[in-house]
Amino acid sequence: MPTLAELSPSLASALQAATNAMSQTVTLPNAPTADMQPLKDAIGLMDQASDKIVAFMGSPPPPPPPPPSGTVTLNGFTVPDPSGSASSLPRMGRVSVTHNDRSGAAWRASDWSGGSHHDSEFEFKNVLVHPNGVVDLVLSGVSAAPIGGEAELQEFGVGEVKKATIRSDIEFFRMRSGVVAAPGWTYRYNPGKNDPGHADELDWEVVGLTGIHLYGKKAGVDRVFKAPLIVGDMSGRRFIFGLDFKVLGEPDDFVSWKLAEVVGGVAPADIPEVFRWTPAQAPMPVGAMRTFMSLWGDARDTPWAGDYTDPAPGSEPVMRIHGFSAQVF
Repeated sequence: MPTLAELSPSLASALQAATNAMSQTVTLPNAPTADMQPLKDAIGLMDQASDKIVAFMGSPPPPPPPPPSGTVTLNGFTVPDPSGSASSLPRMGRVSVTHNDRSGAAWRASDWSGGSHHDSEFEFKNVLVHPNGVVDLVLSGVSAAPIGGEAELQEFGVGEVKKATIRSDIEFFRMRSGVVAAPGWTYRYNPGKNDPGHADELDWEVVGLTGIHLYGKKAGVDRVFKAPLIVGDMSGRRFIFGLDFKVLGEPDDFVSWKLAEVVGGVAPADIPEVFRWTPAQAPMPVGAMRTFMSLWGDARDTPWAGDYTDPAPGSEPVMRIHGFSAQVF
């Protein structure tokens, strides 16, 4: 707010005249009517000063428009309203989106720079936890600071396991070229390795606008690959992603990817297997892996997913997690 001396001369003059007039007013309640004229003059001068202040400072900005029908706004992002969500799977449980709230959280949001791999960063604010337990991951782009960035969750309820049955109920909105959504994938570093390039992964990925892909990696090398399973833009579509695995270094180790579309909010009772990896096909991961949910993309990190451009506000890609389950067998 500028000081009086910084205001235009005419505004300063009006304020000073009003101040002088106010000092001459009669404040006694029974004062004669004629004695009230200085007060009337002061009120008129104050009105003039107020008009000049508005002209000097500019009109206040209009209130933001209400969000479009069928949407809600959380953390500054406008996303489809999740209030009618129901899932055949449990909700995700407690999700930690701060550094100070880790104890007992089933999921923890990532908050780190991608360094040499990403132009943007994983941000707490890009993880939206709705009152009904639905969780959204939002990608707001490289240039959208301070809210901008990517989104990722790490699972700590089951933790790192060598065998498990994992199911994720996922819906996609506003997918775009250059963006990758990865539901219910697993990851670990190889013992003694410090480079993500040596990691083991079991991946589900929606790759840009090309469709749903799956990958299996050992020591950073694609050992099995199937893409795309379903072709095209997955925006507005919802699936149960299944991942069953046993990686104990035994002859009967396996990884089974399972997939079924949720139509009309109803998931099929049976989730069919779409691909199976065994030691006979290629060397397999050996060791405990953790489950992740991720949404990322930028021109440097994901050119293989298509040409990337930052989304405009209100058009950010969303990966919605309706439900999740993980069981060790």
